[in-house]
Amino acid sequence: MKSTAVIAIDQGTTSTRVIAFEVTDFQVICTEQLEFTQYFPKAGYVEHDLEEIWMKTKSCLEKVCQQLAEKNFAIAAIGITNQRETVGFWDRRDGRPLARAMVWQDRRTAEFCSQHKTEFAKKWGKKCGLPLDPYFSATKISWALEHVSEVKSYASQHPERLCIGTVDSFLLFKLTQHQVFATDASNASRTLLMELEGKSWSEGLCQFFNIDQRWLGEIKDSLGEFGKTGSVSKLIPNHIPITAIIGDQQAALFAQGCISLGEMKCTYGTGAFLLAHTGERPQHSEHGLLTTVALQYHQQRFFALEGACFIAGAAVQWLRDGLKMIEKSFEIETLACEIGADKNSHMMELYFLPFFTGIGAPRWVSDAKGTIWGLERGTTRQHIAKACLEGIALSIDDLVNALELDLGHKILEMRVDGGATSNQLLMRMQSLISKRAVILPKNSESTALGAAAGAWIAVNHWPLSKIKDFSKVAKKVEFDESDSEASYFQTKRTGWKTLLDRLY
Repeated sequence: MKSTAVIAIDQGTTSTRVIAFEVTDFQVICTEQLEFTQYFPKAGYVEHDLEEIWMKTKSCLEKVCQQLAEKNFAIAAIGITNQRETVGFWDRRDGRPLARAMVWQDRRTAEFCSQHKTEFAKKWGKKCGLPLDPYFSATKISWALEHVSEVKSYASQHPERLCIGTVDSFLLFKLTQHQVFATDASNASRTLLMELEGKSWSEGLCQFFNIDQRWLGEIKDSLGEFGKTGSVSKLIPNHIPITAIIGDQQAALFAQGCISLGEMKCTYGTGAFLLAHTGERPQHSEHGLLTTVALQYHQQRFFALEGACFIAGAAVQWLRDGLKMIEKSFEIETLACEIGADKNSHMMELYFLPFFTGIGAPRWVSDAKGTIWGLERGTTRQHIAKACLEGIALSIDDLVNALELDLGHKILEMRVDGGATSNQLLMRMQSLISKRAVILPKNSESTALGAAAGAWIAVNHWPLSKIKDFSKVAKKVEFDESDSEASYFQTKRTGWKTLLDRLY
């Protein structure tokens, strides 16, 4: 008798992973991962090749399906979780990409956003829950319709063939062999084209950005029937139900079991994203956070407040790839640990501001730049390594503080996930800076778990509370006031705020 598996496609900013979970306790059966190319054609431009993403996704999926067949597993469903806001353009007939996708980190629309920010905030800010910022999809779409020749040509000459969508909708389109063009409410809420309580694309927002609604896919439940796999490969079985699509940060929130008012998590990835569940009504932030859809199930929509640091793990990657300071990302912990409590004299005025693509929440400064502030002759690469980790933790602490102000109560603990949670020094820093416990899950890669568990819940029509059965805690880092560096980190926290107030 065959065992049952659910597959998660975790399509991230720098790589695509496909993970198979066993459905009784959601332990990982097998996983495949491939990185793909990052394109930076001009300053502020960040692009991906959709065809490369699809081929790498298909390759990973083929290998996982093959391994499951060898292990005698039946595949019950597929769930997709994805980098959000990144937007692509393709031909409705054959799925051929018309141009490179514009990535969520792309800042080329900053001038447009600066010119229209106030106008947009007054008319649309509370309706869509987002500020006008290059981060979101609609500004990129509007720019491409004007400046990308093939997209512009399709819009005028072949409008019925133009598909515009986030990466989840492209993968769904390809997996179903061009039969289904759709997205879910969590991804749609990140485009600037959907009102928070609207069931479809907003006519007014589409008009603001000069976007024809027929170019956009249908908005569906995050958990539910999206379609079935077509004949895309001999190694990928036909007719596997695709029953979950959730934006990566909402998937992590769900995987952490945060389905009730006030429950929160922070994901450390390329960027860092803090989300808190706010229930069945959208709550609007007074402190620079975003209002977003957490997920939608059985036509019931749930909401969250979100704060985003655009750069987190990417800062470590820059030290690795840009400065060649380390060979592997994990080496930053060893390097930073060489600066202990007795060697912090050169650290007191040293700040690493990881604002390579502007500041997200809570300040929203799109033209901010990455900066290492307070360099001295005695500054070493060890000091810079520690300052980099501090900058990540301090940026996240700003989000926690803004969230507490919006919610009106103290947050006692932070649930965290993502690759960087394996960095024990960073987790200790976060606890000491934010003065609260940090809770690590058994499965640190919560985005994939959220998509897979969501797909299985949808197959069985279970209540959302079922996710609690799959959310296991591995470790708790308590805030320790007696720690030798506790007072040092509080001094740095004060200095951080003073420096950012001066600069921005």
